[in-house]
Amino acid sequence: MPSPFPGMAPYLEGPLWTTLHFTLGAEIVRQLAPRLRPRYLVLP
Repeated sequence: MPSPFPGMAPYLEGPLWTTLHFTLGAEIVRQLAPRLRPRYLVLP
């Protein structure tokens, strides 16, 4: 079966995105939590 990602190897590039996903998620929580409290709870 051919790669669904022509020109890139997602398994080799995966470690590069770990920090981005963690940082982006933390920033989204940081921005949303004050706007949604106290009615909603925002978890990372």
